[in-house]
Amino acid sequence: MAPGILQSESPTLVPATLPQQKLKQEKNASTKATEDLYGNYFPDNPETLKNQIKNFLPHEPVLECRQAYFDHMSPSGLLKPGSKPVNGTFSGKDPRKYLPSGNLRRLFGLEDDAESDKYAELMVSAHEADFYVNFCKFPELRAFVSRFTGWPSPHMLQRTMLRAFVPNSELTPVHFDQMYLRAGPPTSLTAWVPIGPVSREGGGLMYLEGSTDIGMNTEDDFAAHANNLSDEERVSAFNKNMNDGGFLSRDTVSYGKETKRKRLIAEYETGDVIFHNHYMVHASYKDKDPESRIRLATDLRFVDPEKTYDRRWMKKIVRNEATRNDPPEIYNARVILISLMACGGALLFGMDMGIIGGVLTMDTFKKQYGLENQPETVLANLESNIVSVIQVGAFAGALFSTWLANRVSRRFSLIIASLLVSIGAALQAAASGHIEAMYVGRLIAGIAIGIASPVNPLYVSENAPRGIRGLLTGLYQLSIVTGLTILISLYSGSTMAPSSTSRATHSTSFHYHCKQFPAVILFIGMLLANESPRFLAHRSPDKALAVLAKLRHLPADHPYIQQEMEGISRQLEEERALSLNANHFTLLKEALTIKSYRRRSMLCITLMIPRIFASVGLTGSSTGLFATGVYSIVKTIACTVFIVFVTDSLGRRKSLLWTGIVQGIALFYVGFYIRFDPPITGEPVTAPGYVTLVAIYIFAATYQFGWGPVVWIYSSEIPPARLRAVMMGMAIASQWLFNFVVAKATPSMFATLGEGGFGTYFVYGTFCFIMVVFAWFFVPETAGLALEKMDELFREGFVERQAYLEKETPDELER
Repeated sequence: MAPGILQSESPTLVPATLPQQKLKQEKNASTKATEDLYGNYFPDNPETLKNQIKNFLPHEPVLECRQAYFDHMSPSGLLKPGSKPVNGTFSGKDPRKYLPSGNLRRLFGLEDDAESDKYAELMVSAHEADFYVNFCKFPELRAFVSRFTGWPSPHMLQRTMLRAFVPNSELTPVHFDQMYLRAGPPTSLTAWVPIGPVSREGGGLMYLEGSTDIGMNTEDDFAAHANNLSDEERVSAFNKNMNDGGFLSRDTVSYGKETKRKRLIAEYETGDVIFHNHYMVHASYKDKDPESRIRLATDLRFVDPEKTYDRRWMKKIVRNEATRNDPPEIYNARVILISLMACGGALLFGMDMGIIGGVLTMDTFKKQYGLENQPETVLANLESNIVSVIQVGAFAGALFSTWLANRVSRRFSLIIASLLVSIGAALQAAASGHIEAMYVGRLIAGIAIGIASPVNPLYVSENAPRGIRGLLTGLYQLSIVTGLTILISLYSGSTMAPSSTSRATHSTSFHYHCKQFPAVILFIGMLLANESPRFLAHRSPDKALAVLAKLRHLPADHPYIQQEMEGISRQLEEERALSLNANHFTLLKEALTIKSYRRRSMLCITLMIPRIFASVGLTGSSTGLFATGVYSIVKTIACTVFIVFVTDSLGRRKSLLWTGIVQGIALFYVGFYIRFDPPITGEPVTAPGYVTLVAIYIFAATYQFGWGPVVWIYSSEIPPARLRAVMMGMAIASQWLFNFVVAKATPSMFATLGEGGFGTYFVYGTFCFIMVVFAWFFVPETAGLALEKMDELFREGFVERQAYLEKETPDELER
């Protein structure tokens, strides 16, 4: 397949300010110099291509993308101060500062600095920005590829390259694309798209004429020497990525002379596109643009989905470096399925929250327990007692879980919890008017939920790959709100059903039996699941290695498995050196006396405080708002969006900071509304009243974007391996204890803190702002870090001096 060029007839970005004759002379001179060095670019058969590809990329969206990119990159110091971003005029700083971070920069003796790090961060995040995502969706590109190749429905690989080469920066070495696509056969087509003009001296791509035979012969030679290599070794044997030596040559001129081939080059204008196949040898040269313009371009690769291809390139570039660089095999269905089954414990938690609130208001329940004609104070006390019993049980269960998870195992702890909740649910369903049996059933169910609450996220986090640990652990919070939504829906359906004594008895017992469903999922799932490899490492490293390899879908001798296992073993050795012959009580002592551990213990506990207040902070709002279930649906949707799309890219720390601020503002608005413009019974809702409803929904949504799921994720990943169960148990026990206290105190707060209880919202809103300050100073980022890296992260003091630990990951995959 010969390369073809699209040459737009439209003008370049900036009108020339020099006299036309002088400009023409300078251009001719520079063109002659370029020709002497590189040769000219002439498509083999331009007549074949011009009718299909000439001018098919419109100028305006290309220039809009260029403007948006340089606006996005401006905080990095890339652009000349005072220049228009669309011109892409370089600032003139040391061009080496704008090399990709990692080995290539170190090759030139450079240390990463704040400005360079900012550039690298913005460069990667630009791949996810709307301006670039939309730019890659040009229908003209896919349509042309389909006509050009005959593929019915070509797919664009999700991993793309959007790069800006500054004047005098390092060139792209000589290579062909199949060198970096070896996890599949040669079936791709690349479109190189300059985003804006690139002068002949501006560092555009150049091709080695008739060089596909070089690529084919190189691959044949590689295959002949790679017969005994595994698939993974075949991918990595020749090169890891371009920056680590994976190229044919870095001396473009000498390579052309050695191969006796002509280097083909051109001046690219806005809207031009070059297509080349997987064997075409190409490179770029240093940007010597006379106007100091930055060369901006992107690579888009297309494949036929009906053929085999390198699926590593279906992984997008994301800000979470672990996800970007880890082997794709580790993100498999097994680890996701285990996490989903384990989250049956969270469904229990959420469904119980939904059950008791609905059942206590049922007329059938009141009739069963002889409460039909009782005063409101009696009903309120009974409701308080029934709710409080499960919290007392959960407090005890959470404390007991620390011993159970360490001595029996994480997996069997969840099996025990599933059996206990089934017993508790059966007792509640069979109580039928006997309040003592109801209390016993609630207590047993509470113990089960208390065991599952810390062990569930702990088990998931210890099984999850680091790159999606936030997503999988966040499923715990999603399961809670899903369970709550399910039970509210069932409650609404049962209250609308015809009333009769038999139907009444059935409807109340049915709600209790609903908890059997997630208990069965949890029981069966844990019987079939593996034990946590980090728990097994304490007792049998060989078993831990086998389980880890099975979880990651990689052989036990794979470098990734060996590295992860080595990290686990090293952390265990360091912890054994701190305390020998530890029992449950000495582990508890460690968590409270060793400085680094104590800090993490207090952090786990403190992070639970917003959950405590959020669980009761809005109960004074409109009952109808909550009874409809819309509130729960909003929380479920928001939580789903967060854990799937946000948690491992935005990170934990940022999520806590911005959501805490929004929650505090929302609660303060509700408090001010009730204080100065309270709703009046019988009067239509005012505009501020509707804004208050929106504020409540915003509170619910942002809570699920930060303090809801993140505290489960964070608290389960920061403790050291030997103390994870202890610290999680302490954190969850504190949550249940203060849930009990706050649940008792909140009704009095609404009755005493101003008319309508407006002061209650100010109290809870203030706690939101306090937690933002706490997160700023004490909560470092953990996204993308291996669990074994947490010790290094927490050796420092205040987080404003060390918010992010540098991640030791290889450079990004190059084309």
